[in-house]
Amino acid sequence: MSIDSWPAEPADDRDKRPWVYLRLIHEGLQIDATELRDVIQRPSNDANLRSVVFEPGPQQEEYFGELYVRLHNYVAVVATLIAVSRIYVRKNTGAAFRALQQERVAALGESVPAQILQGLRNYVVHYNVPYMEMTVEQSVSPYQMSSILHISSKSLLDCRGWKPAAERYLQEVPMVNLGRIVDDYTDLVNEYYSWFWAAVGNLDKDGS
Repeated sequence: MSIDSWPAEPADDRDKRPWVYLRLIHEGLQIDATELRDVIQRPSNDANLRSVVFEPGPQQEEYFGELYVRLHNYVAVVATLIAVSRIYVRKNTGAAFRALQQERVAALGESVPAQILQGLRNYVVHYNVPYMEMTVEQSVSPYQMSSILHISSKSLLDCRGWKPAAERYLQEVPMVNLGRIVDDYTDLVNEYYSWFWAAVGNLDKDGS
């Protein structure tokens, strides 16, 4: 969503800070999503491709360490977006809009991509780095490579505490395509904020 399409800041004395923060945080989300996706795809362009993908050692550890940092940043900025949007709604709207927003937030949190990424972040913090595999594909051009990072569902299920949608998904698929999950979650979050800005822009002054 372009910054130019967002509604103008409130002109009255309502607290403007959450409004401004939301704009900046949403922009930060796009940056974090791109950086996470770049790390997921990085081995395709890595001169030490075999070491990163197939050989346990310092280079592979460094790669997975960077992957985790980017994942943590991404999950954290989404959580911040939701928290600040709720602050804005609580301060500036009525009960009807607050209830509607809560439904949207709940639906986002119950989605498979949200529960997988939040659970994966918690898994690495409290448990261990899960078993990962990487498939490297070569296109028609001999110089064009692509990599797909998969995480073992069986390894993830060894850790308890998965939320229902994530657990059902992990039981159904042998491997999780991390890049696809990130793309799907980014789309869901952007859809939520497209709705949010449009809805807030149409609110009456009384917040009804």
